[in-house]
Amino acid sequence: MILNQLERAFMVIGDKIIMAGSGAKDFDDFEILDENVTSELVVKPRPEEPKTHFETRQSLNNVTKKTICDLALERYGVQLNFKTEKKMLISQYLALQEHEG
Repeated sequence: MILNQLERAFMVIGDKIIMAGSGAKDFDDFEILDENVTSELVVKPRPEEPKTHFETRQSLNNVTKKTICDLALERYGVQLNFKTEKKMLISQYLALQEHEG
């Protein structure tokens, strides 16, 4: 009895009735009304803000002097003197980062 009631139940999309009836149902047999057709769903990613990566004294200790000079030139447009000691380069880079950031 419940099966007969289920077979006679309405197939509904949203609040519009597509079909009522009983018997074997195949998705291809359903009549889709124009009122029920919606536009294609387009999902766009949210624009991400450019991430500014702040270096720390520890992270700069793990890279070479050349890398520190290259980072300063790339990010801040400042040419650091490669011939100075590494701890001075790190201090200069952190000062640039603090000033710019």
